[in-house]
Parts: sequence; C-alpha cells; structure tokens
Amino acid sequence: MTAPPIESTTTPEVHDNEGIQSQVALAEEGLDAIFGTHDENLRRIERVFGVRVGARGAQLQVSGEPAAVAAVEHLMGELRALVETGYPLRPGDVQTAIRVVHEDPTISLAGFFRPEGLEAAARRLIQPRTLRQQLYLRAMAEHDLVISIGPAGTGKTYLAVAMAAASLADKKVRRIILARPAVEAGEKLGFLPG
Repeated sequence: MTAPPIESTTTPEVHDNEGIQSQVALAEEGLDAIFGTHDENLRRIERVFGVRVGARGAQLQVSGEPAAVAAVEHLMGELRALVETGYPLRPGDVQTAIRVVHEDPTISLAGFFRPEGLEAAARRLIQPRTLRQQLYLRAMAEHDLVISIGPAGTGKTYLAVAMAAASLADKKVRRIILARPAVEAGEKLGFLPG
C-alpha cells in the first residue's frame, strides 16, 4: 500500500547550490509527533537528508538536491498516510521512519510499521526498528534456518527469541531449544547472551 499523493509543489528555483525548493502541505493532525519536541525531527531530517526544512503551521518548505527533496516529500507523505489511517505515531517511530526512508527512499512506511509485528508476550507487540530487522524477521518466517551475524546490540538475539516465542504461542512449534557452545575451563569465548 502506497501513500496517497501529497499536496506539494516543486519549484525549480536554484538558490546558492541548494538545488530546488518544494512546498509540502501536511494535515494538522499528528504534527506534534512528526515535528518532534522543539522541531527535533525536522533538524534530524536536515542532517540525514542534507536539506533545509522550514515550517510554518502545517506547511513545510524543503530545499536541497532534487533526490533528497523527493525523499523528504516521500517521507512526509508516508507519515501523513500513517496518521490518516489511525496509526498512533510515537516519537521513536518518526526517527525510525527517517532512517528507513534514508536507506530505501521508495519504501512504504505503512508496510513497515503495520505488518508482521510479533506478539511474543501478552500485551506486548514486538516490531522491527530498522529495515534490516524487518528483513531478518521475514527471513526467519520464510526459512527453517537463518544465520545472522553483526555487531552487538542490533537485536539479533532479541528478535530470534521473540520469533521463537511467537511461533510457540501460535503452535507452529512444540518447543524451543536453546543451546550454547561448550567451553573448556579457562577458554574465553566472548559474550554470550542469557
């Protein structure tokens, strides 16, 4: 599902190597979450996409390179579509959306935020926070064996255990077997979760 077209006008005016300017109209609802406290999300958009963003009410003026301006227009349209469908935007969601659209400027945020959240525990929905985590969850859902490597703190073990707990709750598996490598006395293997 893609976002409805946003009301925007792209004016190809060149301003001191800034590229183009675009006016983006947003709905009043959800502006606090989209802009962030003291417009922190707008400043983050400026840093991440390399554009200049000015806000007056629900109107945004975005200037910069054409590809970056188009990505910000897409981001704002997707966020507006999420709010219009009743999704309650949290501050962390906007920061995640900025990261995800920066990685993939054509992604559907409705497909990212609303899809296959895992209900690993009662009243707790676990959702991917990055595009890579979403791909990891999708790989675990589609394949029997998934090997994931990467830096500490990126959610590999957390998502794997959440997927296992959700599969157990859905009766897709009968039991969960946790295994650790055998380590001889005095041998250092590094950090092992759990």
